[in-house]
Amino acid sequence: MPTRDDNPRKGDRGLHQGHRADGHQRRAQGTGKLQMVVKLEPDYPAACLIVRGHISTQNIPVIFAVVRRVNTAVPGVDISVDLSLASITAEALGQLKEVSRNGMLPLATDPARVPCHVRILESSRQMA
Repeated sequence: MPTRDDNPRKGDRGLHQGHRADGHQRRAQGTGKLQMVVKLEPDYPAACLIVRGHISTQNIPVIFAVVRRVNTAVPGVDISVDLSLASITAEALGQLKEVSRNGMLPLATDPARVPCHVRILESSRQMA
C-alpha cells in the first residue's frame, strides 16, 4: 500500500523531480514573458518600473497596465520606466514615447483617462 510520502504533492513536484529553483526565471526569458519590478519612493511621489525581457507591440499593454495600477495607487506619482535591461522594438518604443509625451495611457488600458507622468530610461539594446 503506497504511503503519502511516495507520491509528492502537486505543489512539490518541481523539487522532487530535480528542477532548479530558478527554473521559472529561465522559462520567462525564453518564452517572451516580461519580468517587472516596481520600486516606490516613499519620501517623494516617485516610482520606477524596471523591465526585463523583450518588449513588443504584443506585450506593451502589460507595461501600460502596471503603469495604470501604480498611477491609481499613488495619484500624481512620477513613473520612470527603466528599459536598460530590456530590448524593445521600434514600434513599442514609439507607443511608450507617445504615452510619455501625451501624459495619457491608451484608451484601451485606461478608459478613465487619468493623467500620468511617465519618463522613459531607454535601453541600449533596442531592436530595429
